[in-house]
Formats: sequence, C-alpha cells, structure tokens
Amino acid sequence: MKAILIPGHKADRPGAKNKEAGVSEFGFNSGLIDEIRKKFKGEQELVKVNRVTYKALPKDVNRHKPTFV
Repeated sequence: MKAILIPGHKADRPGAKNKEAGVSEFGFNSGLIDEIRKKFKGEQELVKVNRVTYKALPKDVNRHKPTFV
C-alpha cells in the first residue's frame, strides 16, 4: 500500500498561523506527517508530496501510483 501525504502550502508560503501556538498550517501539517511516518514506518510506503502549483499537484501525486492520498 502506498499513501501520499500532502502538507498543503509551502515553507515559503506557510498559510495561516496560529499566533497562540506559534505554528502555521504548513508547520502543523508537516509535523503531523512526520508523526504518521514514525507510526507506520515499514508497514506501508508513505510519500510526502509538496505542492508546487495546484495545476501540477495531480501529476505529482499520480506519478507515485498511490493507493490513497
């Protein structure tokens, strides 16, 4: 099984920021992806895909032939 994990946004455009927690959408989602990778290490292939553009995202995802995204 292969899962694609997409954090959304990018490091240079991190999305909204929670001022109380001091974390952006990109930062939170990237941390979540790291935790998911730790939990499922070796059980299935987990691929992180960073969005370059919305237009390019489907091609970037589909080239990995994922089971789910």
